[in-house]
Amino acid sequence: DSLDELIADDQQHNIRYEPTAVPAETCPFNTEAQNVFMDALHNVIEAGIIPENFGLQEDEWEGGSYPDSELIKVGRKVVRIDLPFNV
Repeated sequence: DSLDELIADDQQHNIRYEPTAVPAETCPFNTEAQNVFMDALHNVIEAGIIPENFGLQEDEWEGGSYPDSELIKVGRKVVRIDLPFNV
């Protein structure tokens, strides 16, 4: 057997041929609920309310400045996610 065949044989058990269906990209809210949500969001933004315990408040930032990235556990590994300041 060639090296390519040996590798392919070794990896065969990790291959899954059936794709997972992708959920429809639709809004979970009906029109009335979406309007209520958007009105409430507009009021919160207009009032300058910044929620606590989400890492958005300045006193929640390590070192006193907005972090460039955050580590998030995905499965068994930890992934670094960049955090753009302008969001």
